[in-house]
Amino acid sequence: MATGVAMFSAKVDGVAPLIMHSVVVLIDKDHPTTRRIAVLTGKGKRMTEEDRQELYRLEATAGLYLNAEGRPYVPGNNIDRCILDAARREKLGKLIERGFLSDDALLVYDGPTTAAALWADPKFRFIRPAANGQRTIMRARTWFQKWSFTTRVTVDTRLLDVDTAKRLFTAGIETEGLMDWRPRHGRGRVVSIADVTT
Repeated sequence: MATGVAMFSAKVDGVAPLIMHSVVVLIDKDHPTTRRIAVLTGKGKRMTEEDRQELYRLEATAGLYLNAEGRPYVPGNNIDRCILDAARREKLGKLIERGFLSDDALLVYDGPTTAAALWADPKFRFIRPAANGQRTIMRARTWFQKWSFTTRVTVDTRLLDVDTAKRLFTAGIETEGLMDWRPRHGRGRVVSIADVTT
C-alpha cells in the first residue's frame, strides 16, 4: 500500500428504507427513456391511466443505480456525500473532499435483481407526491425497505487519520443517510468496520 494511504472496509445494514433516484438517464434529453417520458407528460390532462402507470414505471426504473451487470448498487460518490455532510458539522468537510474515497458497493437485499423485475414487484415501488416548482405531482421511485452493503474506503492519512475517518463514516451513515428523501430515509447502522491490509 502506498505511503500515506490507509484502507478500511465497512458493512452497513439499513435502518430506514433506501430510495434510489439516479438522474443520469433522466437529465439526458436524448435518451430514449427521457424522450418517452416527455411524450407521456406532454399529454397533460389527456393522459390515460395506462399512460400514468407507464410514466411511473419509466421514472422508477430510470432512477435506479445499476452496475455493469444490471444490478442495483450504491455509488461510492453517494457514500462520500453522506460522509461529507457529517464532516461539515465539525468543519472537516475539506479534508473529506480531498482525503476520503469510498468504493461502489453492491446493494444486498431480498428480491429481484433486474429493473423490470423490481418494478413488477409492488413492494419495491415508492409512489408519492413531490413538489415540482409551484405544483405538487406524483413521483415514482424504487425503494428497498431492508438492505445492506459492504464498501471499502481509502483514506489519505496525510490529511485525515483513520480513526477520524471511521468515526465520520459511522456518523454519516447513521445520521445523514443515503440517496433520496434523506435523512428520514437511507439511514443505516455500521455493523462492522475493519482495517484492510495489502
